[in-house]
Amino acid sequence: RNIKALQRIGRGFRSGAGARLEHAGEGRFKSACTLAGPVLTPQQPLLTRLLVMSIPKLFQSVTFRTVTARNRIAMSPMCQYSASDGVANDWHVQHYGARAAGGTGIIFTEATAVAPAGRITPYCLGLWNDAQQEAMARVVAVIKAGGAVPGVQLGHAGRKAGTDKPWLGGKPLGLADGGWEPVGASALAFDDGYLTPRPLDAAGISDLRQQFAAAARRARQAGFQVA
Repeated sequence: RNIKALQRIGRGFRSGAGARLEHAGEGRFKSACTLAGPVLTPQQPLLTRLLVMSIPKLFQSVTFRTVTARNRIAMSPMCQYSASDGVANDWHVQHYGARAAGGTGIIFTEATAVAPAGRITPYCLGLWNDAQQEAMARVVAVIKAGGAVPGVQLGHAGRKAGTDKPWLGGKPLGLADGGWEPVGASALAFDDGYLTPRPLDAAGISDLRQQFAAAARRARQAGFQVA
């Protein structure tokens, strides 16, 4: 029914009034885009343009600088707490691969720590060594194979670092339980039960900046397109 309706509209556009409307909408046609393929132009068949312009904006492609996503659906970073020593594994490959195959435009991996002390839990992803970078490259490859744009969220938990998995209570871990000394802007613990953080001095802040820069370079080398 929709095709027949558009055909009737197309026949109406062959009149002088239709031609004027088509000309008036030239800029709009030029700015329209599809899920995949070239941008529409007034030279393309009118029926084709009308069909594509009926696609909701959410499902049209979008470009940010040099990166183009097939639609405007982005998957936010969602912690999985399933890594080992910061290294992604089969769980992450199938998890992100399934979302890419499902049609998501941009997929962000979960919070990825720039240093061991920056992890929320001992099971968070990291990107400070070669093994982690190689594993992330595998995740990136499956995301791209599914047609999505891979993105990474680099982060540091600060004084909130060193807790257990949420489904195990999410409580802060002591040094004897697998926790570590956190760092922060002061020697004030985040909350009751949390370890007192080591205040960062000028040298510590400089080191932290370098950790973010190094992780960003590794992310690019692994194939991530958005950070």
